[in-house]
Amino acid sequence: HLVAHYAEAIPRYQERHAMTPGLTGLAQLRVGYADDVPTTRRKLAHDLDYIENASIGMDLKLIFQTISAVFAFNGSPSDPTANSSLE
Repeated sequence: HLVAHYAEAIPRYQERHAMTPGLTGLAQLRVGYADDVPTTRRKLAHDLDYIENASIGMDLKLIFQTISAVFAFNGSPSDPTANSSLE
């Protein structure tokens, strides 16, 4: 099972389940799809950042960026280490 594998390989992985998943998220916008441990670690860092700093303002920025990504047909960044304008 992939979740069990990540939970064993990545410290704090289970903490990402502290919030209910939504339609979009900081990790999805900044990293995109993850299919290995290093990329999942990067996504986890963004998930934890969101959990620790969640606010209405951040959610509004995420919604705007998601809509922009959908209409620009670029659902995930081409560079997984790229920063978003949320910083």
